[in-house]
Amino acid sequence: MTLLNASIWQSAADDVLAVLLTEQYTDKGTNGFNRAVHECGLMSYHLPEGKWRDLMGAILDLRLGQKAVSWNNLASILSGRVTEQWYTELVTLCDVTRIADFGDNVTLLMDYGSRMAVVDSLEQAAKDLRDGDANIDERVNLLVSDITTVGETKIVDETAGDSDARLALVFDAEPPPVIPTGIGFVDDAIGGLREQRMLVLAGAYKSRKTTLMLNWLLRAYRAGKRPAVLSWENTITMTMMQLIAMLAVEWLIQCGRVTYAPDAPVFWISADGLMQAGRGYKRWASLKVEALDYARAELKRMGDGMRFYDRTPSGGGLSDLPSARAVIRRDMRLYGGDVFGLDHQGLIDANGEVFEHTRSVSKYLQGLSRITEPHSISLIVLAQLNENAIANTSGYSAGVKGGGDTSANADYVLRTTPVKLPATEDKYYDDRIELQVKHNRWGATTAREIVMFHPESGLVMPHQTVTFDSMVNGKKVHP
Repeated sequence: MTLLNASIWQSAADDVLAVLLTEQYTDKGTNGFNRAVHECGLMSYHLPEGKWRDLMGAILDLRLGQKAVSWNNLASILSGRVTEQWYTELVTLCDVTRIADFGDNVTLLMDYGSRMAVVDSLEQAAKDLRDGDANIDERVNLLVSDITTVGETKIVDETAGDSDARLALVFDAEPPPVIPTGIGFVDDAIGGLREQRMLVLAGAYKSRKTTLMLNWLLRAYRAGKRPAVLSWENTITMTMMQLIAMLAVEWLIQCGRVTYAPDAPVFWISADGLMQAGRGYKRWASLKVEALDYARAELKRMGDGMRFYDRTPSGGGLSDLPSARAVIRRDMRLYGGDVFGLDHQGLIDANGEVFEHTRSVSKYLQGLSRITEPHSISLIVLAQLNENAIANTSGYSAGVKGGGDTSANADYVLRTTPVKLPATEDKYYDDRIELQVKHNRWGATTAREIVMFHPESGLVMPHQTVTFDSMVNGKKVHP
């Protein structure tokens, strides 16, 4: 790359600032700022010192505080460091060209700003050493930290002797929140959905992985969390229909006006059926219509408490690992997202190859689950089993389709397996699965039970599990 001069750096900063100052009033305030700050990581130090850096800092303060980027608000922060005349020039000169070149200018600022941060650190070190104001070894250590972590959180040395302060943050605090899955043996074995953990749900095709994940995300929402669905497989509309079907069946069970029976027509509600029915659902039985109207209102009431993403450009443009990271980081910043369900790992493009490099994908995703800034998150990742693993239930490995083994990186792996009908080798129940804790990085606890679903909607049923030992050939044995 050819070294840039200061005028080009300042010109790029002008163009970027012009867009950030005007987009709230021309583009609903979502695209440029989110792309530059939440997805690319543009910060104040990437801009030239002086008025450019000051203005960028003020814009960050206002936008992250959900306040308008108006001159009055900016002036209250900048205290004369930026003139109204320059602000007006930037706003007036923002045109189609600046908007079109916005992405390239952000990239230029980040690259050159990072370079100059290293230069500043080197120059300061040289000055301190010349003036005799620094211990040589100490200054070199600080310099190494500065130039190897530019743009990142600075590394602080931690020793066992200094452990009291860090451990006090754990032992003197309230226990971290745990989100119950609602399935007792899972919560006993792994503690439910936990911060900075990646839980993998692995199973064969149509073994209820997606519906189980959606049930858990719904429980997370009701526990005060802010979950989101990232689907490489389903459209946003289909995912919403799955939740609508679950909510409607749940309402029918809880309202007490009809006795639950999985084969009763009033309970025949599925996502695909709703997609096919369209407004024709209004001609269904009145109780069924009432349940669906409730479910639609309930989903709407969730507001931005639950978000949905898919492969479409407007839905997040999910394709590869960087796109997953960008969507998650953006969601965390904008909506406080803290529980994310990814459906599914095998469809995430890794190095241009789908269904390959599974281990590298899971390693990357595990890194995402460790994010703590601006808050901690939890990941639920769906994974498809390979053919050999479907027939083999021994060992701890889930046998996820693709190269490598997801279990090497996941904190927990739970396997879903369809339950065969009694006295048959090729037919299965459509209302139950065997759920097994296959891998627990943090302990040796493993367990398995039968989980019951509503066959059409996928709602996990109340009192939904029976112990595996009380099942013989898929049939519950009463003591």
